Formats: sequence, structure tokens, C-alpha cells
Amino acid sequence: GFFVVDMAGFPGQTERHRLVNTPASYHNKAATLSFADGHSEIKVWRDSRTFPPVTKRDRPLNITSPNNSDVLWMQERSTRRR
Repeated sequence: GFFVVDMAGFPGQTERHRLVNTPASYHNKAATLSFADGHSEIKVWRDSRTFPPVTKRDRPLNITSPNNSDVLWMQERSTRRR
């Protein structure tokens, strides 16, 4: 498995934030993310666009989500080219 974090819109860029994949939010609108260096973090999602209602259908991909603080949080913790 994998999870995609689009870096468009990261500070210093003009593109808008996008949710390529929607993170899990099954536990009180929160998820635990694990990182390649071995640490993990629990994140309570703050923007309702990050946790759409859970349905039997697949969640949509590539959703534009301008000014989403949750996307920025994920971008800050992602690998990126400098």
C-alpha cells in the first residue's frame, strides 16, 4: 500500500492544495501515520474536507482543497525536492 501527498501549494508555490488520497479518519476523525525513520504520529484532522463521510463507495481522488491545514501538515512531513 501507499499514500500520496501532492506537494502542489506547499509554501512558496502558487498551486492549490489537493488531496490525492483521503487519509483514514475512522477513529474520532484521527489517524496514525508511520514514517520511514520509524516514528509515528497521531493526527486529528481539523478540516472537514479531509474526512468525508465513510460510505461503501470509493472516496474520490484528486480533490482540490485550498487552504486546508491538514494538507499543509502532511506536506510538512513529506519528502520533497528542495
